[in-house]
Amino acid sequence: GDLSHLNGFQFNTNSPLFNVINIRPESSMPARDKIRVSIPSFDLDAIKGIRETDYCRLRMLVMAFHFKEKWMQFIGHEDIDLKINEPFESKEWQFENLPAGCVIITTVSLHAFFFNTFGERVELNNRDWSPAEIMLLTALPPAPPTPNTVIRGFISRMSGIFRLMLIICLFCA
Repeated sequence: GDLSHLNGFQFNTNSPLFNVINIRPESSMPARDKIRVSIPSFDLDAIKGIRETDYCRLRMLVMAFHFKEKWMQFIGHEDIDLKINEPFESKEWQFENLPAGCVIITTVSLHAFFFNTFGERVELNNRDWSPAEIMLLTALPPAPPTPNTVIRGFISRMSGIFRLMLIICLFCA
């Protein structure tokens, strides 16, 4: 079935990603077994709804699910640490060798942190502010069937007679 209607699904309606950050990370499939994730350049000032942060982390995650065979596979992730007053240059990643016949999900989430007086990192995400969305949800087709290779010899009666005549001639000579 077509799963594209779930692309852009927000995991937290209190802080949808498109309201928090004014850029749109993108995910596409340039080939049957590859996913490309790209993020345009932007400034951390573009992030809205969070105060008193020392830095943010943008996380892209790719997972594969095979519901019939009841397994899941972690394909990969990319974490980008964004610092205050430092622009982010656009980046692109590619994840290859995706398993055939699976549902592939690509998500993006934003995490904010600050350092307390003891120098410990504290995550600011909570129920009210935790932006995350599905960038791409798609079902990969099953792998093409492996062809059976059969090597066939001469089966006809004539080829057998010619072999017999050749064997007799070799022994008689």
